[in-house]
Amino acid sequence: ESKKKKIKKIYEKCSVLIALSEEWKERLSQIVSPSKISVIENYSILHEDALKQRLVRECNNTVLFLGELGKRKGCYDVPDVKFVLAGAGSEADEKAIKKLIDRENVSDNVEFPGWVRGDTKDKLLREADVFFLPSYNEGMPMSVLDAMGYGFPVVSTNVGGIPKIVHDGENGYCCNPGDVNRFAKRITKILLDGKERKSFGEASWKIVKEGYSLEAHLNRIEQAYKQVLLMDV
Repeated sequence: ESKKKKIKKIYEKCSVLIALSEEWKERLSQIVSPSKISVIENYSILHEDALKQRLVRECNNTVLFLGELGKRKGCYDVPDVKFVLAGAGSEADEKAIKKLIDRENVSDNVEFPGWVRGDTKDKLLREADVFFLPSYNEGMPMSVLDAMGYGFPVVSTNVGGIPKIVHDGENGYCCNPGDVNRFAKRITKILLDGKERKSFGEASWKIVKEGYSLEAHLNRIEQAYKQVLLMDV
């Protein structure tokens, strides 16, 4: 209880609080006045050349995950498909995930490249076919926005800000967290349906271009600072 009071005291000293999604704004509103909270979502860098390559190349039957390996991100809910799980988690979580994969006899279909950056990350984002984030809770995940900037169809969950960017049936599918059967069916459908895979990829890129570009993000940040300066005048 004392920790909650300290957190509330610190938050109340802020002129403006930035939340990554409306859901997080709602949570913060339990501590501070909603009028102090601005929602500024994450952004994506557009890679039009990657989208063009994706529209003409053959499917690699590869599903990509980028992020923390652990239960919260849904990494224990992996269906039987070819996966690249790029990221890292606690030693216990990593061991548990690898043990689960060995038990299901799919270790030959799963790669663990660890945290990836730069050219390695770029290569994975260009070569995979579906982006998968089975999280149980999120704000506005950068990993999904990154993937959409490369023209990925996305299979994810209907938590946090994800449904704002992953429109079910338009650029991917939003499932309930832990719904392994639906994950598997939707991923398989995208991999087998070239027309859908390409149209979903184009839709992802368009969603980012129209509302989640770096330029739009910087404009929102600038407006938040101007709001604070006006308060001090």
